[in-house]
Amino acid sequence: MTATVTRQAAPTPTSAPTHTVPPTSAHTVQPTATVTATPPRATPTSRGDSSAAATKVVIYGCDGQPIGQPPMFILACGDAGAALQSLTWTGWGGPVATATGQLRQNTCVPNCAAGGAVTYPATVTVSGLTSGRYTSMHITAPGAPAPSSDFKLTQNGPVISR
Repeated sequence: MTATVTRQAAPTPTSAPTHTVPPTSAHTVQPTATVTATPPRATPTSRGDSSAAATKVVIYGCDGQPIGQPPMFILACGDAGAALQSLTWTGWGGPVATATGQLRQNTCVPNCAAGGAVTYPATVTVSGLTSGRYTSMHITAPGAPAPSSDFKLTQNGPVISR
């Protein structure tokens, strides 16, 4: 809360008074104070989140940089052969957050360097909220060759759990 105080002091005399008023309590100017209360302002959060805590929760990408609510996330740090894309998150900042999007995987046909990519609808769940970051990721992509996978989310990026 902020308080603004304004004081009004007695006027200073001018060079030559035009008339003299005897000093009485009726003519004495007393200092006054005005206090205005201003309520604290809410701090807006990014991406329309309802809580400021949501913007402080992160996961770490392959480059070791923290990311909040990533729309895209590389899973295979060595060659980017697997990634999540078009992610839309709900519950970010809570104990568990979920996203829908796509799992993109390199086909490695005829080989991984020349292979194309295929995408599968996917659901991603992050959990294990510790010290402002999620530590676990579960991916479900029913049409993918591996329809379910789990990752440990480290500060150096994702590591597949076996």
